[in-house]
Amino acid sequence: MALAWLAVRHLDAQLEAMRSSYREVRVALVDDVGPEGVVQVLADLECEGVRLVAARRSAGLLLDAFRGLEFVPRL
Repeated sequence: MALAWLAVRHLDAQLEAMRSSYREVRVALVDDVGPEGVVQVLADLECEGVRLVAARRSAGLLLDAFRGLEFVPRL
């Protein structure tokens, strides 16, 4: 239970950092990597964000199961 709870909190923090980076990357890195580099960093951040959202959902479902909540499939 504690490990699932910690995983959820960790993934939430990673998602927040990823979203913050996505908002700031254009200004923070354009001088260092150029416009093409910024486009690549944005694409990489988007891919990592998708992975993190899936991992967060999985960890959340696991935590809910440990707490005795029942999973209801969504269509």
